[in-house]
Amino acid sequence: MYNSEGYKWANAGLEYVNDTSAHAVEFVGIHVVSNAVINTIVGSNVTGNTIAAASQTLPTGMFLPISGTSITLTSGKVLLVKKVS
Repeated sequence: MYNSEGYKWANAGLEYVNDTSAHAVEFVGIHVVSNAVINTIVGSNVTGNTIAAASQTLPTGMFLPISGTSITLTSGKVLLVKKVS
């Protein structure tokens, strides 16, 4: 996968999240592996739990190009695309 500037995604790897623990990792995208609900998300282009406030189920296969530093799920499974340092 490449972003709009031609940089290849996932050069820094992926982190699999399938629990309700907080995961502190810098990421630039979220790929939904199994229907997921985000409880909280922290990042530069999100405010607190903006996504969680909607309480929406993110469908399997959805990709969110969003930067963050921490995420906690309510349910589901996601792959975080780690940010290249």
